[in-house]
Amino acid sequence: MEKSRHAVHDCGYHIVLRASFDRDIFTLPPVAGRGDISSDILDTVSGVNLPGVELITAKVFGHAMYINVKISPDTGVKTYIDRIKRRTARLLKDNYPLFTTRVSSIWSRTHYVWTEGSVDMDEIFSYATAIKGEKDEK
Repeated sequence: MEKSRHAVHDCGYHIVLRASFDRDIFTLPPVAGRGDISSDILDTVSGVNLPGVELITAKVFGHAMYINVKISPDTGVKTYIDRIKRRTARLLKDNYPLFTTRVSSIWSRTHYVWTEGSVDMDEIFSYATAIKGEKDEK
């Protein structure tokens, strides 16, 4: 909770970032000497230090990443998302050959953000899966 002169802010958000083309690239088998892709992504996300940002939960699905975070209005959601995308893309392109040769853009341009409320992991997973299913049908 952040306080200013005129207001008290407790801005919590659920964010879903999708991989380009909705391919299940984050659950590939570990690369020899590197480790697990999803654990590297989560380590990178937890290492992002922005003022007014508190990471609560982060999970990686096969084609999407879910983040539950509290973000100060001074920092802003877009700033946080841009930083996450930039840092994880750099990590993946530097450490995993798959992402330098076959994937032109790791993250999709679209993302989904909604404020905190009574949302559980099943609903989030169904959203991420439904989006992937809509893309597969086209």
